[in-house]
This record gives sequence, structure tokens and C-alpha cells, in this order.
Amino acid sequence: MATRICILTSAHTVNDTRIFHREAKTLAQAGYQTVLAGIGTNHIKSAPHLAAVKNPVAIHQFPAPGSRIKRFIFSLPRYLRFALRIRADIYHLHDPELLPLALILKILNRRVVCDIHEDYYRQIPDKRYVPRPFRTLLASLYNNWEKFVARHIDGVVTATDTIAQRLSSSARHLVTVKNYPEPFPSHQPAPSHYAQSAPNGPFRIVHLARILTPERGITLLLDALAQLPDCELLLAGKFSPSSYENEIKNHPAYPRVRHLGVIPHPDCFRWYATSNVGVVPSLPVLGYEFALPVKMFEFMSAGLPVIVPDFPPLRAIIKECACGLTFSPGDATSLADALRTIKFHPEQARKMGKNGQDAVNKIYNWSNEEKKLLKFYERII
Repeated sequence: MATRICILTSAHTVNDTRIFHREAKTLAQAGYQTVLAGIGTNHIKSAPHLAAVKNPVAIHQFPAPGSRIKRFIFSLPRYLRFALRIRADIYHLHDPELLPLALILKILNRRVVCDIHEDYYRQIPDKRYVPRPFRTLLASLYNNWEKFVARHIDGVVTATDTIAQRLSSSARHLVTVKNYPEPFPSHQPAPSHYAQSAPNGPFRIVHLARILTPERGITLLLDALAQLPDCELLLAGKFSPSSYENEIKNHPAYPRVRHLGVIPHPDCFRWYATSNVGVVPSLPVLGYEFALPVKMFEFMSAGLPVIVPDFPPLRAIIKECACGLTFSPGDATSLADALRTIKFHPEQARKMGKNGQDAVNKIYNWSNEEKKLLKFYERII
């Protein structure tokens, strides 16, 4: 009988790119009996069938919690009941509020893996909803708590090397599985960058995300757009907090913004194919300085030159692959200068896009990362 894996996420939807489209599908294709429970979405039915896999991914959808407080209060009992009912061989948990569940399952003699997507320890000092006097203390407590859980479960999956370095001395088994994309989908329109991008013609900047916040640099991006005539910004995602949307709509550059709202992830690629440059405008907060934003690699996969903050991990990739430019973090003028370079040097930009696409096809792709995940599971089993 196939090994049964139960993947649990209380903060992500069941169609999350990393959790469902990469990890769950990979495990199902490898022959594991895979069950995924998370926040419900209209984009996936209750029991989707995946073609060409040995086992489908069985989906269970919970209602959205409604608030962060409700999520932390109700997630543990809800997911504990579900986990015990499933009786899986391995439980693969995501999200900080499920760390207590990891220990409970270990006490019940179950095999448990925790997947750490983000460096929450570095994010807490910048969290607006945490009172400022308590942020440093809470970050320290969380760091110790995460290490304590890592020591007592069967394995830890991290999304970046920075997180892995922090937990490496605590985890029994540890693997870094980076959130790299697949190469540009063959069924999507071929990239047509610069078809209408003469120096004085239309020029499209793209930033498609799930959540749009000040910390992700959306205001910064519009400040840069205001310095660039004959350019438009293609934007997707949900504003958070909701009041932030009104602030953005009152920005002088907003008339040149096309906001698509929240779009299914597969639809992103057809918008990439009509754009000229992909931008990751993140501010130097919430640990973003050490993150590897998946959007950057998706832009590269689509053959787009990329513009990213001059954070060490991103700078190294840009330098190694010659796939784009960096700008001074938080500096709208520096970002505008980088966009101007891409706009007025189309041949150089086209070469950057080709370099990035080649780098994704060879190095920064999920096909390489999934091998690490499967080997890690072999060790756990």
C-alpha cells in the first residue's frame, strides 16, 4: 500500500503555488497517496483529479478564518481533528500556528515534517500588528520555539539557505527546497516583449502578486512610475490593509495602473508574455533582504528582464546570470533609473531576458528542487 502523506496549511489556500502545484503534485506523481487540507478556494473543486499521476491529490477545504486571531485560535483543534481522522504515515505541516500540532502528533508517535517558507524570526520586528516594545522579545522567543520544535520532529524543509542556516543545528533531517518555478508553460502565448516598445512607445511594467502591501514596495513602484512618462504598470493582487487601496488610487501615477485584482496563478503567464520588464519592489523590512521571491524567477522564466532591490541573495543572481538590474532598496529614483535603462536599451534588455530564461531552464527550476524533496522523503521513511 502506498505511503500516505497529509499536507496541512492553515494560512494558505489549497491551490497555493508551493504547497499544491509543486510539493503536493510532486509527491503524488512519485506515487505517494497525498492528502492536502487548507483554506478553500473557488479555483479548485473539492476533489480535483490530476492527469498522469499514480495517485490524485485529495483536497479538503476549510473555510477562511476571517481574521488572523481566529486563524491562530481555531486552526489547532480543527487541523488536529482532521489529522487524526486521516491517519497518515507522514504529516507535512506549513505555517507557524501549526507548530504545536507538530509536537502533539509526535507525542502520538506520528512522523512529522515542518515546512518553513519564510524567516518569521526576522519578520517579527517589522510586524505592524505586534506592539513595538514586544517585537524583539517575541522574535527571540519565536526563534527558540521554532528550534525546539525542529529538534523533536522528523525533519524540516526550508525555502531559503538563510532559514536553513538558522535551524541546521536543531533539525534531525533538513533540506532546502527553494520555490523555483517550472520553465515557461508551453501552452501559454510565447513572450512578445518589445513588440511595441520603441524608445518613445508604450512600455509595460509588471508586478503580479497575491497580496499588495506598503512593505512589498507598491507605493515605491508608483513613485517610480510617476517619473516615467509613456509607461504603464500591470498590477495584480489584493491590497492589505483594505484602506491601502484608497491610498494607492489617490496616487498621481494611478491613472497609468491597470489593476487586475486577484487572478489565478496560471493566468499570470499570459500577462508576463505581454510585458516588458518584471519588478520586485520589496522594501528592506520583514526579512525580505534574505528572501528569494518566486516572482523574480517567474519573470525570468517568461524571458523578462528583472529589476530587484540590491539585497545580497538577489544581487548575486543578477550578477551571475546577467538577467537584469538592481536598485537601491526603498529609493524610487534609483528604481526609475533602472526602468529607464531597460526601456531605452531594448537590445540589452532582450539579452537579459534571454539570459534569465536560460538560467531558469538550467538551474532555477522546480525540476531540480523536487529531486531534493523526494530524496528527503526517502530518508524520513
